[in-house]
Amino acid sequence: MRCVKNAVRTIVSLLLIFALCAIVLDPSAVRNAIDSAETTRQTRANLLWKTEAKQNGEALQIFEDTLYYAQSQEQDIVFWADNIGYVRNEILVTFEDGTSVAEKQKVFDALDASVIGCADVVNQYQLRIAPQNFANLQNLCAAVQREKHVVFANCNMVLPYTEDYVYDDPWTNPATGTPEIVGWEDEDLYDGNWWLTATQTPAAWDYRAYCKPIQVGIIDSGFETDHEELQGKITFPAKKYENSNQPASHGTHVAGIISAVGGNQKGIAGICQNADLLCVDWRPEDGQYWSTQMRIYTGIIALVKAGAKVINMSFGSSSGYKKSTDFFWRMGMNLDGMVYSYLIASLLRKGYDFLVVQSAGNGNKLGIPCDTFLNGSFCSITEKNCFTGLTGISKQEVFDHILIVGSTTYAHEDTDFYMSSFSNYGENVSIFAPGSWVFSTDLTELGGYSYKSGTSMAAPVVTAITAMTWSVNPNLCAAEVKKIVCDPNNTIYNCVNYYNLPDENHAGIDIPDCPMINAKLCVEAAIRTLPESEQPTTEKGTGTTVQANAEHKPQLGKSNQQIVEKFRGELGE
Repeated sequence: MRCVKNAVRTIVSLLLIFALCAIVLDPSAVRNAIDSAETTRQTRANLLWKTEAKQNGEALQIFEDTLYYAQSQEQDIVFWADNIGYVRNEILVTFEDGTSVAEKQKVFDALDASVIGCADVVNQYQLRIAPQNFANLQNLCAAVQREKHVVFANCNMVLPYTEDYVYDDPWTNPATGTPEIVGWEDEDLYDGNWWLTATQTPAAWDYRAYCKPIQVGIIDSGFETDHEELQGKITFPAKKYENSNQPASHGTHVAGIISAVGGNQKGIAGICQNADLLCVDWRPEDGQYWSTQMRIYTGIIALVKAGAKVINMSFGSSSGYKKSTDFFWRMGMNLDGMVYSYLIASLLRKGYDFLVVQSAGNGNKLGIPCDTFLNGSFCSITEKNCFTGLTGISKQEVFDHILIVGSTTYAHEDTDFYMSSFSNYGENVSIFAPGSWVFSTDLTELGGYSYKSGTSMAAPVVTAITAMTWSVNPNLCAAEVKKIVCDPNNTIYNCVNYYNLPDENHAGIDIPDCPMINAKLCVEAAIRTLPESEQPTTEKGTGTTVQANAEHKPQLGKSNQQIVEKFRGELGE
């Protein structure tokens, strides 16, 4: 008994000493010490959870100690219908910042769950639980979300993120010697460089001295890093991403649009020559065509943490949609909107500033254009489902960091371009860009270069112009850059609905006109934000200062009917 009393006295004495020290010491130092201890505990816990998951045979994809996820098994995927479903034995739980290890473990224990994935920057965990049907999973998630310190809980959705490979005669063999570029005149838009002339990119290149290095992220199918146009351009945010990269046609084409080497007298020149490309191959392993939210989530986080300022996502899920599954699809898209809006809010709260550019999608299961809301991820974020939790970030701030891109064809009339016949539409679309018949880099085994069509091609045009604009003045914030890019005063041409007008065969779609991005005016707008000491005294040696939206708007000749009909029924990448 005496020993116990002595132990108690010792503990009390130590507590008094600690309390006196806390009074004497700077309170902030004490707080920092406590925070440091908790950070250490979090790190140790994450390592322990990851080790246990590996020992349990989980197929982990590890990018950092605190950024990893488990590959879901085919037999655990339950599809409602037509490619949309969930993982029956997983849920994703997101905690408030500052939640202790003990509080997290309490939730895990109550679920009898094991940790199989972690995205620490947003405090989200992928948990393995006993298999459940969807109704039970939903009820379980609702119960978990009522727990103290839990921001939200949701099932791990499965969606058919696809590239929808083009089928409209896309290949051109450069070995034939057929020239792809005839000229750079604004009114000559029938060549392989039409997407550059339509956006006045060559005029923007006149200001290249103002463009500083900038990191651009790409999440796509793999990249041919040793392509003659991409050598030295591509790096990866972690060794795991480099090791898992499998060169593919689509990703290589997208990378070339953004930043293929210029001035080497080979192939093409990408739009943003000063961009360093950080790349992630998003494709599922083992040839699976579906992808879980956790896979895309970790790729975005890795790119943002690695310093990417603009991130291109040329993929989506609308190609799996059909009207008979509308209820399930909209439920899934609203969940996607919640998950991805919270991702942006969490990253913004941590101090990261970036823009995500996603393609609007190329129609539904029948190839008919639909609302881009059905394309998943950032396309699906709306005012109603936008979720920011306790981050202190507003919904508007979330929207300020997203650009959704529709596609135009090079069929045109006067100062208008036609919306590509495959392009999705809707109020979530931010801007349009050339996406039909775009000539860019491809796998060497396929000839090195090719034409492709799709909103997948339009998105990197916007990504590159946005990056070039931001590089002029790195002190701009993402919201300011988006405002420049989408400002109608910084555009010249409109994109109009033509191929989906009503006719004798269908009712048509009511799609309002939307501006098409313009590189020259965006870069000039960014230059005007520079301090006066950095402002140019002349524009292109003419003695004229850079003005807002110059009056001259190049007039385009009318497309002949053969050109117009060429793009009716075109399929998108």
